Amino acid sequence: MPEYLATEDGEVTDLMDYGVQLGRRFRALKLWMVLRYYGAEGIRRRLREHVRQAAAVAAWLEEHPDLELVLRPEMSTVVFRLRAEGRFGDVEATDAASRRVLDHLDADGRILLSGTVLEDRHVLRLALGNLRTTGEHLERAYAAVEDALTAVAPERA
Repeated sequence: MPEYLATEDGEVTDLMDYGVQLGRRFRALKLWMVLRYYGAEGIRRRLREHVRQAAAVAAWLEEHPDLELVLRPEMSTVVFRLRAEGRFGDVEATDAASRRVLDHLDADGRILLSGTVLEDRHVLRLALGNLRTTGEHLERAYAAVEDALTAVAPERA
């Protein structure tokens, strides 16, 4: 199970492991329905917009004093982390702070990020793919991340 799908729910049965949604035929049906509805050009336009949005987020991260881009987004998932050389301490303390940022964002509910481990470091993942995502949504995401950083390390404020 990849890190970004792991939960800390204990002995709870995760229905995603038993649903038809992960079956090959059901995934093919979803793809067919999307192609029928939007057409190839409609899908291309949406993908281009998601890539453009990911590039905008990446540009913001490159300017941020406490965050760093881990991978240049080629599609619409932006992978970033807290800077280890910054105010959060060493690598272990920074990764712990990153997990607290993710917990804060989950509790806050304004945006949904996922976390995973990449090259032994905790990273945050912002996946852009909703058809209705706008620049205003990205601004709210920036604000939510800023609030989470302040909550985790209040001396920054």
